[in-house]
Amino acid sequence: MREILLPEFPTRNPFPRLYVKERKEFGGDAEWKKPLPFFTLTYYALKEKPRIIEVHWHYPLVFSKFYPLTVLKTLLFPLDLFIASRLVSIFWVLHNLSHHEAKYPLCDYLASFFLSLFCHRILVPCREAKEIIKRYFPPARKRRVLWHTYAHPEYEIKKFDRKKVRKKLGIPERDFVFITFGELRPYKRIEEIIRAFSSLERNAWLIVAGKPYRFYGRRIKKEVEKSKRRERILLFLRPLTDDELFMLLSASDCAVFAMRKVLSSGSVLLAKKMGLFIVAPDRGCIPSYGVHILYKEDLKKAMERALCVFSG
Repeated sequence: MREILLPEFPTRNPFPRLYVKERKEFGGDAEWKKPLPFFTLTYYALKEKPRIIEVHWHYPLVFSKFYPLTVLKTLLFPLDLFIASRLVSIFWVLHNLSHHEAKYPLCDYLASFFLSLFCHRILVPCREAKEIIKRYFPPARKRRVLWHTYAHPEYEIKKFDRKKVRKKLGIPERDFVFITFGELRPYKRIEEIIRAFSSLERNAWLIVAGKPYRFYGRRIKKEVEKSKRRERILLFLRPLTDDELFMLLSASDCAVFAMRKVLSSGSVLLAKKMGLFIVAPDRGCIPSYGVHILYKEDLKKAMERALCVFSG
């Protein structure tokens, strides 16, 4: 069964590759395609003649650096959807309710609204998200909203010798280590994690690993400089190879996250696959992941609880 996946874009995230791999294992012929300036769905529906077009992230289909062009693309998007929906089945694979750094929030919401209006099915990453999506986008109430069994592809992991990695990093074997990782973007509130860590009374370490989004690395470094425990915060603010990331995860005890407006998280799932203790916000699909400590607001108390669990 021929499937077109939209949109393809440069990323170190393993999700696109793993997603295609799993689709092929289940008999699907899936391929990521790059977005076009206009009428992306109609073009691929006519040219590739797939049975299904899956839209994973719609923002690249309507966004432009120039606001008037973004408005024009947003207004033309429902026409593109209408034509394509008469040619192929359109599935909206929902990863999040909105783009995390949407420069034009209204255009982002309108594009989501139109997609929920014209798509044939909405595939969500957890059962809880079925009700969430219906509250955000009214047309979704009239659409078939399904829990997407392929939303969490199996991550390929590699574990390293904990003792050797810690020695290389200069971390004592018995010390407790928090880690937060992934693409470091403002919505993940890395500064809040640093502040909460800095206020902990017990000895611990914090690793911050991943490529910062645009100039976000400056804010992270500035927060570390203000910390009274900056000598126990290790920064790896750059793109990491798989081996580098798995080495840091192997040296850690607990993965900590503080994102807002989140529906799903590949980083949380990878931390779980690595066998780490996890502290994460009680939002979206995260409770369904089997997280050890869920918190509403007080991240510091959640991190203290993690320390207490390991110290007995």
